[in-house]
Amino acid sequence: MASLDLFASENHEVTQFSEQAYLLHGYVAPQADTILSHLRGVIKQSPLRQFVTPGGGKMSVRTSSCGYFGWITDKKGYRYTDTDPITEKPWPPMPETLKTLAEQAAAKCGFESFSPNACLINVYHPGAAMGLHQDKDESDFSQPIVSFSFGLPVTFL
Repeated sequence: MASLDLFASENHEVTQFSEQAYLLHGYVAPQADTILSHLRGVIKQSPLRQFVTPGGGKMSVRTSSCGYFGWITDKKGYRYTDTDPITEKPWPPMPETLKTLAEQAAAKCGFESFSPNACLINVYHPGAAMGLHQDKDESDFSQPIVSFSFGLPVTFL
């Protein structure tokens, strides 16, 4: 398989690289500064943290969430909750710009009725890594997982 560059094109070209996996080249680039500004506001309400995995290891990636549900992990397992375990408050609302872009990106890939209810925010600093995994904690597999990536180039397997 050829290498696909997330940042190679600003023309919003859609590349389908498996049965249900798509890459929208440069899709959020025009609004990246706005999105990142909104996410900084989310992080002020629900600060970044390094979760502990069910096996007891500390994740190197720093994480927060927004929307109706947030993703967490601890010794009890991986799951979504409606309350931030650090602040003990509901997760901050998902920024409308981010929600709209996720809905539009999903529609471009054939998921016209998608409405996101959770947004996981992962921040990688030099040396941080995400192990090979599959996103399968979701309760409804008929809906897409929409992911936006910003920053330095990275290799996804």
